Amino acid sequence: MSESFDVQGGFDDVYRIFLVDTPIGPYFEEYLKEADRDKDDMAPAGIETSQVGGILTKQDLEIMKQSLKKAWLEDFYSFVESQGGTTAEVMGNILKMEADFRVLLVTLNALNTNLSTEASLGERNALYPNFGYLYPEGTKVKDFYDAETGGSRAAPAGAQSIEDLIYAENVRMYEMAFEQQYHFGIFYAWVKLREQEIRNIRRSRGGAVDPRGVSGLRP
Repeated sequence: MSESFDVQGGFDDVYRIFLVDTPIGPYFEEYLKEADRDKDDMAPAGIETSQVGGILTKQDLEIMKQSLKKAWLEDFYSFVESQGGTTAEVMGNILKMEADFRVLLVTLNALNTNLSTEASLGERNALYPNFGYLYPEGTKVKDFYDAETGGSRAAPAGAQSIEDLIYAENVRMYEMAFEQQYHFGIFYAWVKLREQEIRNIRRSRGGAVDPRGVSGLRP
């Protein structure tokens, strides 16, 4: 978790790219506000361009990525729920499952890092989405942590990694979205299946693909 954000002082460009030129601008601005405040203070009302460099140089790049992803996922879920009908049913289920997978992967990837210490649990838990089938009870269950802290144990022969299991479940979930009609979840599922197709092609050609690209503390 030691990777830090460094763009050789080009923070004005970063600020413009994220806050002006892309749809993640609102999430990025909220992240900067949270990162700029003290633990006991309220987030500032706004961020000046001149402050961006000082804030970003102190941030862990992976934590920033996951904070933005979490904010986007929560916003997307709220939008989906507002649609109602079959779209809310199908897409709501997909996003809840993705939120749960994110909780598992963030927890797993945080093991044996500073985020797994008692002092940093609040920072780790802040990366968990505020919805899903595991929320909120799942964030309090320690069975997963206790089972994984002995990570030095050799995996049984032929055992699949948690990333591969999540990958397979995602494919099944996206395919099931086509079992119902007249909802927008089909478009989301189609795009996701195409992404999985590209991933499979790259792996079959020997490309270096990190399976944790599915989520967790990875892009």
